[in-house]
Amino acid sequence: MSRWGLGSGVGLFIVAGVSQQIINGLVNWVSDGSGFAVGVIPRWLEIAGQVEPYRGAEGVIVFLFQHHVIALISTVALFFLVIYLACACIELKIPDYSKKRPGRIRFPIRFVHITWAIAIPLVFLNFGRILQSSIQALGRLLYFHGITISGTYHVFGSATSGLMFYPDPIYSPWDWFPTLVHSAYPNVAGWQIAARISAELLIMFAGSLLSAWI
Repeated sequence: MSRWGLGSGVGLFIVAGVSQQIINGLVNWVSDGSGFAVGVIPRWLEIAGQVEPYRGAEGVIVFLFQHHVIALISTVALFFLVIYLACACIELKIPDYSKKRPGRIRFPIRFVHITWAIAIPLVFLNFGRILQSSIQALGRLLYFHGITISGTYHVFGSATSGLMFYPDPIYSPWDWFPTLVHSAYPNVAGWQIAARISAELLIMFAGSLLSAWI
């Protein structure tokens, strides 16, 4: 891929990892902690005959999160969005003086360069995760040695309060959707969840834009 200009060879590893996650998320029939299958398709076959009472829009959203429907919809939407952005281009009209009558020629410029503006930021996303994990490892080390100035941690290692709560990586809706967060950590305020989401977006977007620009 790198030799013939189709993109970065690193993209092969990224595509392989994403493809594995998509296939696993669709057809994996192994049961998770809730008693349902991990994959979306077998899970919905299992719950098709069950009726569970969910009241209000918030309850419906929680239900869709728990059974991975929103994950499936967002994956398909992002798939088509990336294809659209990668194929979109802007045509610049440049003066052409090679003919007797000067005119203009159209020079297409791709809206998003697929190598530098997509593949390289994806590499930074992994680097950003490593950076966040390193910060959390330092805070966890201090906490388990009795130093709580940086924050407190759950028994499984996730930050629950303090300064380290905000750069803690977001991996699932249970890390940012208020109803799901409060089910595990009832003492976390809404503004803290918003601050954590803002910190995550700032790290990921700013780092990706900077890497693409460089």
